[in-house]
This record gives sequence, C-alpha cells and structure tokens, in this order.
Amino acid sequence: HALAVSAILHMDPRIVTNLKRSKQRVNAKGSRIPTMIALAKDGVKWKEVGVLLNTYLSLADDPYNSISADALIGATKIYQSIHSAMNGGVNQEWMLDANAAFAIAREYRDGILKRVSCSDCRIKFAHLIRDLNPSAPARCPAARQPGPVRGRS
Repeated sequence: HALAVSAILHMDPRIVTNLKRSKQRVNAKGSRIPTMIALAKDGVKWKEVGVLLNTYLSLADDPYNSISADALIGATKIYQSIHSAMNGGVNQEWMLDANAAFAIAREYRDGILKRVSCSDCRIKFAHLIRDLNPSAPARCPAARQPGPVRGRS
C-alpha cells in the first residue's frame, strides 16, 4: 500500500510509512496534514514554517523534484531541537510535527511554497505563491510587525 501511495505522490515510500506510523501515535482527535493556508493564518506558526523549510532545504538534494525521506526526517528532528532550545522547552503548541514537515516539502516541490527575499531586511522567508502580489514588495513576518526592522540600513 505504501508503494502505491508513494508512486502516485512521487515520493519515497519511507515517508509514507513514517507518516502512517506517526498518524497511529496521535491523540484520539487524530492529526491531519495541515495546509499551508491554515499555517499561514497563524503568524507564529508561519514563522516556524520558515525555520523548518530552511532546515529541510539545507538537507534535501533535489527538493524541486522529489521529497527526500532522510532529509525530511532529519530536518524535522533538527527543527524541533532548535525550537525547544529557543523556547526553553515551552511553547510546544507552536512546534510543527512530521505532518507539517511533509506538507511544507510537498508544497515546496509543487511550487506553491517558495523562499523569497524580504524587501526590508533581505532575509529569505517562506511565502505562498498564491499570496504573492507582484506589484507589492514581499515582507517577512518580522518586517510586518510594528517597530524598527533589524537589518535595515
């Protein structure tokens, strides 16, 4: 079954198996693979998407054409370690899981999620292509907040 699903989705069968296992370990409510739109609506989680995306891209060999199980699993572990260290073990409700990591990798591979440069601070951040207005400059979540922007000259 995992081989058929992986062939249809053009992904490594180990990802399908891992997602099935993680689905079996969730609470009674269940866990679904989140959509990027749902994550984008939550400003805090959207910042987390950027961290996880950058981690995945640093490990994946060909993220434009395929989803690497090893890179996805490694990126999720690294991201969760970074998240825990930055938050002192608190704010775990904002931490993304393997399902979110798969959604991020899938949306990146499919061209729906991209990394763009912030027009204010020049850092690269996750951005949904459907929300990208060519006439408006792309601004990262930090630049959209009131107050001074780091990195501006």
